[in-house]
Amino acid sequence: MNHYLTLPPELDELELTATLGQRRESLSGLEFEILSQLLRYPEEPLSREALKRAAGFDDGSIADRKLDAWLNGLIQKLNVLWPLFPVVRFVTPDHYVYSERAPRKKQP
Repeated sequence: MNHYLTLPPELDELELTATLGQRRESLSGLEFEILSQLLRYPEEPLSREALKRAAGFDDGSIADRKLDAWLNGLIQKLNVLWPLFPVVRFVTPDHYVYSERAPRKKQP
């Protein structure tokens, strides 16, 4: 296993990129703000409302489905950076979490 897989991606605010090891992904401004917020609170589930505020939407004008679509795009980019397991995932009832630990496998 590569040593950098236990580190968070490095964010470049000027270029709006996330880098991990030799891999780099361009992010939209919204993806960058959402990922920045998730990285501030590793292992802590953040509500959709908190992520909407982080992206600059305080008035409720963005639907949950729209936020989920943005997060799906971000998750796909992060899977390119960190292909071993999803580092951002949805957790019920309406939260997302950033984790650097692989999820546990369910016991049979």
